[in-house]
Amino acid sequence: MYEYIKGKVVDISSEYIIVENNNFAYRIYITEKSYKLDESVLIYIYLYISDNSRLLYGFKTKLEREVFYKLLQLKSIGIKTAFNILRNDNYELILNAAFTNNYDFLLTINKISEKNVDLFIKTLKTISYNNFYKIDETYYLALKQLDYSDSSIYKSYQRVNKNLSSNLMIKEGIRLIESGDL
Repeated sequence: MYEYIKGKVVDISSEYIIVENNNFAYRIYITEKSYKLDESVLIYIYLYISDNSRLLYGFKTKLEREVFYKLLQLKSIGIKTAFNILRNDNYELILNAAFTNNYDFLLTINKISEKNVDLFIKTLKTISYNNFYKIDETYYLALKQLDYSDSSIYKSYQRVNKNLSSNLMIKEGIRLIESGDL
């Protein structure tokens, strides 16, 4: 499996970019249209192989590619649908909606029905909150060991004073969660 391609953008279309790397040019289908000609890029890729084609799908971050992988685990979503979901909706919005159980937002996404929204949330929640929200690892692990939900940990982390020592941040987080003051 390929991890990423690093190179220079030599052509741009509405659906893909061409990246040159060591005298090879790769057509990479992209979710985001912010690339510029002659820009040096590092693009995380997914190689799709079928009987008729071999396609590279590109993502700006590992996390975006991880969301793509999780979408592909759902039976009702194929590769083109998963890619179009990420093209139309910011992956961070999708993850946030899953982590906060925002059914209304998730039901607006193509191919996500009321029947599979719970599975969709469960699948996306396997992506670490810590990686997505950039929560202090010591804080996250301490509260996780106390069996607090990822959602509670995230909400409390947004409110704690980040200038405190780790121990004091953890104590403040526990106080916030226990008081129901989130």
